[in-house]
Amino acid sequence: MTVNAVVSKQCPAVGTVFIVPSNLGVQATSLLVSGGDEIFVDIAPTNVQEASFADPIATLHLLGPTGAEFQIPDTNVPNARHWSYPVVGDKTRIQCLADGKQEHINRGSNSLSYRFPITGLAGRDCTVEIKMTAHPIDVLADSCLWTVAGLGADTTNTRGKTLDALG
Repeated sequence: MTVNAVVSKQCPAVGTVFIVPSNLGVQATSLLVSGGDEIFVDIAPTNVQEASFADPIATLHLLGPTGAEFQIPDTNVPNARHWSYPVVGDKTRIQCLADGKQEHINRGSNSLSYRFPITGLAGRDCTVEIKMTAHPIDVLADSCLWTVAGLGADTTNTRGKTLDALG
């Protein structure tokens, strides 16, 4: 198990990045399905203290370990959240839309949280790509593709921080 995950990003050549993953981790027991773990991640702005967005979406692509896959929540499902597999039949990719909502988010305690149930981790670290998208309201926004390797239940460097603060 890795205490510090390795974070990398691919960003557009132009544009100011305003939405980034934050407070990323693995929880050993999912709140949204029985018998699985979950990856949790928040969405937060960067280069501004706060910003408003409509219809924010978090998209995750699980690159490993083999045999792990995302599950659509079936327990305690929050209202106005919609999970789907963006590639039919591929459970290594999942997205969640905070449907029809305008979210006012900041870099502190008011970031928007997402939870993604996952099975097959069996205590192993995972590697996941993360992309946050939304319709910006009164801000110029773009997004990066973030890759996080070595993410596990004991990972500490991605919790309580925005990923842009890690490099």
